[in-house]
Amino acid sequence: MNITHATLIFYLLMLVNFNANAQELESGFQKLSSGTIWFEYRHHSIKNEYPTILFESGALSHSTYWNPVIDSIASFANTIRYDRAGLGRSLPPKDSIRSVIQITNELNELLDSLKVNDKIILVCHSAGGYYGRAFSKQHSDKVRAMILIESPCTEWEGLLRSSLSEKQNMDRDSILKRNRSQLSFIERQEYKAAEINRNFLEQIPQMQIPVYIIHGIGHNWPEAYNRTLLDQKWKDCQSSLLSISENSHLIQVSNAGHHIFHEFNLPKFIYERFIDQN
Repeated sequence: MNITHATLIFYLLMLVNFNANAQELESGFQKLSSGTIWFEYRHHSIKNEYPTILFESGALSHSTYWNPVIDSIASFANTIRYDRAGLGRSLPPKDSIRSVIQITNELNELLDSLKVNDKIILVCHSAGGYYGRAFSKQHSDKVRAMILIESPCTEWEGLLRSSLSEKQNMDRDSILKRNRSQLSFIERQEYKAAEINRNFLEQIPQMQIPVYIIHGIGHNWPEAYNRTLLDQKWKDCQSSLLSISENSHLIQVSNAGHHIFHEFNLPKFIYERFIDQN
């Protein structure tokens, strides 16, 4: 693998930061009013000298999704990752409603319990972007910036269905119904809240925080689908997300699909945007 001069300098700087201020780790279960959440909070001994980054996973994903990048990012930032109630290591919540409102309220309570006072940078993958956007609206005083990675726009389901034939939609519905019947109760509840979530997000006024929209170009669509059409619809969907903030930026990653860590250096991107500029 070829390492560019800029990339080498980036990793050397991370090593210097890591040695300059030791990390402390808090992890385990935090009891909230609605249930018990598993979390991991890595922070430097002088917390306020480093930005705090919170990772929000997508549907059916847990905090382990961020394993490929968490160590690198934690070397120059405070990091928080967690499992939403009823997922991963977290216990089922007391209520069965799993809309963005309930989930962002739980996240806010978790941050308060950890005494996180500085504004956070939200890094959200896929459907996790719905929760990040809702949190930025509900608790705007706590958000510094947001990074959306392969996160769908609220119109995506309609764009997708309009790109498929009647038979393809019927086949897809059948597969989704079968797959979701095998999910846990809480996982199904998150899916059931999708329409509520979309309606909520569509009412959010334009934000002012920096929002970075990162998406791949080269998804592995099912072979029977019109890949050229779907690629274009996904690009249009991602471009439409620019309207959610007055300060938004679109980053396209070539030859990347829904999981872009091999094609896109997320730690380097975060370092250059939020550390190196200071």
